[in-house]
Amino acid sequence: MRHSLRLLFCFSSLSFLSLAFACGGKVTPNTGAASAPGGDGAGVPEAPPTPGQTPPGALGTPPAPGQPPSKPPPSPPPSTAIRTFAVSRFFAGDTTRAGTPSTIAWKTFGYDLDGRTTTRTSADVCTPAAGAGRDSQIDGEFGIDNAWGARIVPILQTFQHDVSPSLTSSIRSGAFGYLFEVTGLADAPGQTNTNVAGQLYDAAAFSGVPSFTRADHWPVLASSLAGGTLGGGAKTKFPTAYMSGGVWVNGARSDVTVSFFFGDTKWSFTVHHAIVTFEHPSPSQIGLGTIAGVVGTTELIASLRAIAGAVSDSLCSASAFDSIAQQIAMASDMRADGTNGPGAACDAISIGLGFDADEIADVSSMQPDPPPPPNPCP
Repeated sequence: MRHSLRLLFCFSSLSFLSLAFACGGKVTPNTGAASAPGGDGAGVPEAPPTPGQTPPGALGTPPAPGQPPSKPPPSPPPSTAIRTFAVSRFFAGDTTRAGTPSTIAWKTFGYDLDGRTTTRTSADVCTPAAGAGRDSQIDGEFGIDNAWGARIVPILQTFQHDVSPSLTSSIRSGAFGYLFEVTGLADAPGQTNTNVAGQLYDAAAFSGVPSFTRADHWPVLASSLAGGTLGGGAKTKFPTAYMSGGVWVNGARSDVTVSFFFGDTKWSFTVHHAIVTFEHPSPSQIGLGTIAGVVGTTELIASLRAIAGAVSDSLCSASAFDSIAQQIAMASDMRADGTNGPGAACDAISIGLGFDADEIADVSSMQPDPPPPPNPCP
């Protein structure tokens, strides 16, 4: 093996769609599934809400289990204050959010993307790849679709056993990172507002070790900037994002890029029809972050093939890589258009990831992207 596997996470929108973020209640810990907010009791007069708190009756319809919260009714504009958060912990599906190793933690990350709870015997789903059997179509809790955690993470563990801890360790060392800027986020944990805009940046290497406090001035990569300048902001923008009951969620699904790092080599692939959510439990923290969607199977294989030699010299061999590619293909559990149903081949892999983030200083500098390392394969 040329490098031990070092995984880092970042994501950015590839094809910008009109994005709206919707919330209807708290996200259930460790799942990203939502539960309805509680009431205040019959016949008790409601006190006027303080700024940033949820006004009575302002929340949208409570979501079904495993679904993201719905959009609340329109509300007054939030503040114009900007807050920037750096991803500080990442969960690929091999540990719980508490960091405990688990072979079934993947069942709690993501959302019910296809609106059905699928078991091994379910017949109302797409046709698995040859040799796959029916294991790849088994859902997690609340119908969560996450074949990535169930089938792809074990493949990654053949190169690096502790996928999520390794990733988190690399992020916390400042080697790479990801910055999330939000406008209008209030201190109150139960905030409900429409138009809480956000944008995402890929972070460059941090000079020193980040403290994940407002003392950190983390530069961003030029490739993540609109027009290549700080004035244009990030390429990935969420102009119609909103909060409901303390949860920030994207309503319209979008294409999002997820990147892992093998040694110094970046492995990027697209999560299509992605849902992104997080809670804001305290002014300086983002918690229970979730990214869910589908990854095109052929796209994932092609993106990995391009950097396979950086993972292991053995993968320079066509036959060795083809074995990995076959395992990836057999993880397919959904269709690339984000739907599921009988009569068509499964050509995409559902994915559910988790993250936490901490507030840092606002973005004020950029760095050019480092050159890619040479291809070790002849």
